[in-house]
Amino acid sequence: MNEQAMKLAPGNGILARYPGLVLLFDVADDALTAELLAAASTAAEQDQPGRRLGESLIRLLAASGGKLPGLCAYGSVEGGVAALVHGPATITIRTESGEVRLDGRDAVTMVDKVVPGPVSSFQAVLGDAGADADTWSALGTGIVRADAFWVGGPAVAEPPAEEPPVAEEAAPGPPGVSGVRCRKGHFNDPSLSYCGICGIGLTQAGKAPDHSERPSLGVLMLDDGTSFALDKEFLLGRAPEQAEEVRRGTVTALRLHDPAVCDVHARISLDGWEVGVTDVDSVNGTYLRAPGAGTWVRLPSGVRSVLRPGAVVAVGGRQFRYDTYRKS
Repeated sequence: MNEQAMKLAPGNGILARYPGLVLLFDVADDALTAELLAAASTAAEQDQPGRRLGESLIRLLAASGGKLPGLCAYGSVEGGVAALVHGPATITIRTESGEVRLDGRDAVTMVDKVVPGPVSSFQAVLGDAGADADTWSALGTGIVRADAFWVGGPAVAEPPAEEPPVAEEAAPGPPGVSGVRCRKGHFNDPSLSYCGICGIGLTQAGKAPDHSERPSLGVLMLDDGTSFALDKEFLLGRAPEQAEEVRRGTVTALRLHDPAVCDVHARISLDGWEVGVTDVDSVNGTYLRAPGAGTWVRLPSGVRSVLRPGAVVAVGGRQFRYDTYRKS
């Protein structure tokens, strides 16, 4: 894994990279910092370092009374990598079969998952860090300060390549929306106070109105750890590919394996900068738990409900959460 280039976003966190293993964690006291670094160093010298590090982190979590700082880590295991996340931190892993995104805020203790290889890229972020990576940054092995890292994937936007001549009319892209650009040129939802890419304030003097292609509005994170970018609309169900709108290509099928899920159960739609969910006359219903709420509400069939970041939706026996990088 360490043959791939690592780009960093500067910050106060601590990043340790060893052959076959990476650990990123938030600021801790000196004693706990030393224990975390020792656990990573020791695990890196053993077979299946990802599994060994996971065992050590779980022991440290128990010994600290659940007071470990936010952290994310991954390491080699047989057939792939083991990823671990705790507290306010996320890690995204891309493979040939899709993307896995783990958020430590989704668990009381620690989120862990073995991801079968080969892996094409990793991204890990502490808290809500939104800064771009330093273009010159590169880490082979060692210990440095950082709040985020990227391995094997683009950490900063690449300049657009010159388009070759088009022989025929190209298929339409995502619809355009009205928004604003921050002083660095990032395109944003006009209702936001801060740029969702770099975090700079969107004051009246620091934003420019624009109309452009709508970016991804976030991700749907399923209860099995898989995630789907919200750059298109989805039809959810046990066999949604049977629906006419899926066959026409106007919506993407997202199959959920559960006996309580109907063949076509719910739809995720995009309208401007909003994400919505609609129950499609399902037998068992679609339920919504608003961010910070402790109760579930059954949605009326055929009525679109707007999803707020952090909302959780239950479809049969399955659940998914709506997350977004955008800061309010």
